[in-house]
Amino acid sequence: MKVVLVLFEQTSGDAKHGFGFASSRLAQALLDADLLGGVIALQRDKNFDPGSVPVRVLSDDRIFHLAMALANRITSLFPSFAIRATHEKIFDRFACRQIKWMKGDLLFFFRPLFPRAVKLGKRLGLQTWIQASIPHPLVNFELVGGEESRLGVPRRGAYSDPKRAKRLAATIGSSDRLLCMDREVGQYTYDTYARFLAQEKIIPVKHMVTIDPAEFASVAESRKMTAAPSRGVRFLHVSHMNLIKGIPYLLDAWRLLKQENGQEAAILTLVGQRDENLDKVIQRDYADLPGLQLTGWAPDLIACLGEADVFISPSISDNGPGTIVEAMAAGLPVISSLNCGCASLITPGKDGFTYPFADVERLAELLQWFTKNQGAIARMGEQARAKISKSSADRYAGELVSIIQSAGEEGTHGQ
Repeated sequence: MKVVLVLFEQTSGDAKHGFGFASSRLAQALLDADLLGGVIALQRDKNFDPGSVPVRVLSDDRIFHLAMALANRITSLFPSFAIRATHEKIFDRFACRQIKWMKGDLLFFFRPLFPRAVKLGKRLGLQTWIQASIPHPLVNFELVGGEESRLGVPRRGAYSDPKRAKRLAATIGSSDRLLCMDREVGQYTYDTYARFLAQEKIIPVKHMVTIDPAEFASVAESRKMTAAPSRGVRFLHVSHMNLIKGIPYLLDAWRLLKQENGQEAAILTLVGQRDENLDKVIQRDYADLPGLQLTGWAPDLIACLGEADVFISPSISDNGPGTIVEAMAAGLPVISSLNCGCASLITPGKDGFTYPFADVERLAELLQWFTKNQGAIARMGEQARAKISKSSADRYAGELVSIIQSAGEEGTHGQ
């Protein structure tokens, strides 16, 4: 069996590049196992040498480059324009041109899925496998639509687009297999797909951690040398922020904490770009919150993690997020909503806490707990680091290779 990888990533040998690094490790693992039939990628990885295996880099296509630049220009003029969804549509169309020339038995979509390309792969007789990059799109549509109604903001963005949600759901339903974190690693995400797909169609993956924990070793070690925070706990959230990230619930809990503690020196820092709806809600409802810092995008994630004490992931529906794993690798305890896939990694009371995503009072209690138990932060962070240090992008790639090899053997025996 040969695999054609479709990667909406800048594949990279640099472990700091997150999913780009993981996709590069997966491509290399498939190449080493003589399973790689071709790669279609967003941008080029100069460190990856596939030999005779064809690699098509879409950013090298002048027309593709112009189409993406035009989409970016429209976004600069109209901030509400759905830029990521548009980028994915452009990639989908251009990827289809390359799939026709690739030789393989299995078309593997690393993240996200592309409806046109899946349909083409099916027509060409290829197996189509999709790795889940979000919880089931119909679940996201339901939850984000509810948030937009609750907060009185316009329906906009990819998650609340009914046509897109139905198209993605139909594509997932038509694919041969859906790879997803198993329940021990990501119960929430797995359960959203189990609602809509037959169990035999879902391939559970145990090692869905796509980082190199060694990249966070220095900040984790420096944390051990730091005394318990006497200047107030520094809470941190990092993401591309929109309503699906649950920020209004976090800010409601932060308000309760400040009302309870008065001049408590705790600080909440939100790092990342914010979409138009979320900005509107923050300016309307939370502009007066004490101890709140909005920093915008910060290019050095490790530095941000090094300045924090506790990480928070309040998402209302999230496949990971990967920031939970990165925070744990950096030696931070994590507070996570149960609607985060990676919440299953957290052992409550040992390396963090979990809570129902809309339970503002419970989240406020957990924030309060850390302000009153600052001496436990370092110990919990060390336990979080120890848990994640057992995982890596290479273990993830190795597991996927084994799954693909097993599928190839089953297909051979079935003939």
